[in-house]
Amino acid sequence: MKIAIKIGGSVLCPTESPDMDFVDALSGTLKGLSSEHRIIVVVGGGRLARKMIKDARESGEESTDKLHMLGIEAARKNASVLIKALGEDAYPGVPKNEDGVKNAAESGKIVVLGGFRPGQTTDAVALQSAEATGSDIVVIGTDVKGVYDRDPKKDKNAKFISVISSTELLDLVETELVEPGAKTVVDPVAVKVIEKTGIKSIVVDIRNMENLVNAVEGRDFEGTVIE
Repeated sequence: MKIAIKIGGSVLCPTESPDMDFVDALSGTLKGLSSEHRIIVVVGGGRLARKMIKDARESGEESTDKLHMLGIEAARKNASVLIKALGEDAYPGVPKNEDGVKNAAESGKIVVLGGFRPGQTTDAVALQSAEATGSDIVVIGTDVKGVYDRDPKKDKNAKFISVISSTELLDLVETELVEPGAKTVVDPVAVKVIEKTGIKSIVVDIRNMENLVNAVEGRDFEGTVIE
């Protein structure tokens, strides 16, 4: 099976540098999955991206595209850290577009990448990479259980949604602007790719490695299924 996994930047890089305990645990899980599956991993920029963007703004940078590119650069740096942890199991480069991902995937190695282009988050990159490589499933990994009707970190009464259609999810997130360094559970661009392609997609708390494996292997798991 071909699997695309998005790792939220806030999980992989919660400070200005990657959480190496998480990176080591993740790399072990990915190696195990790669023995039976083809794996593509897309990582976010996390706190590193937000710091780089904040510093640039304070220095007078106003170009949204340039600020987005700083976030992409941060995500690619985080991707390089995970590639190093995976060692020879990983494709050695960081693809920068769909063609690059497709070519890298032909190596049979675990492919790790960050962002592609301004105006979208790495959620969209994960879906675009999945579409380019014919992936069977996309796992969007966050630091919450799945999709809620409101931000559970801001509203304790937010309700968890175990199953949601792509149309319903788009209604939920389409008002969110994709700003440089933005944090969303699933961005609108990604949802539109899900709607267009019908790729099976799920949202899980990526910190729970056993739950991640269960979701990939088709066993019972905790998270949201996007239909």
